[in-house]
Amino acid sequence: MPEPHRHGLPGAMPEKFGQDISSTDGEPLPSAATRLSGDDPTQSYEELHRVARDLGYTVEEEYLPGGRNGDCDFQARRIRVEVSNDERQQVKTLCHELAHALMHGNFEAPRGLKEWEAESVAYIVCDSLGLDTSAYSFGYGATRSRTRSSQTTFSHRRTKNGSDLGFCPLTYRSMRRE
Repeated sequence: MPEPHRHGLPGAMPEKFGQDISSTDGEPLPSAATRLSGDDPTQSYEELHRVARDLGYTVEEEYLPGGRNGDCDFQARRIRVEVSNDERQQVKTLCHELAHALMHGNFEAPRGLKEWEAESVAYIVCDSLGLDTSAYSFGYGATRSRTRSSQTTFSHRRTKNGSDLGFCPLTYRSMRRE
């Protein structure tokens, strides 16, 4: 029986796939997550500040390093939001960081999972407020979802006092008064 014809080394990628991006031309590749622009038509930022205060957190607007939009410091009970971002992005970021404050203080998990969860909550809360964050949230969540363990489910989540978290309804009620 004749041997099959082989090109190059077994398992090697063809040369055309080994090119560096700097050796290509054309439009730059789009970012996975596009920062939101524009005002906050919902005027929700101050209400979210109140939620943070009710949780025992301060909110500070600062210039953050490394292109970050915000962060949550559990020990200092402080949330920081990038001051140079437009209002719409600041609302979404504050929702994201509040989700961290509510869900991740004593929760050991891969960072990607925590980011995916916080962004999912931010998307749901912002949507309930009438603020479309899909241009940012879908791309951001997709870049984090590959680290999400298929064995982790939201039903396994518990609050610090051990009660069932039911993360979306709890976060929704905590962030928005009816």
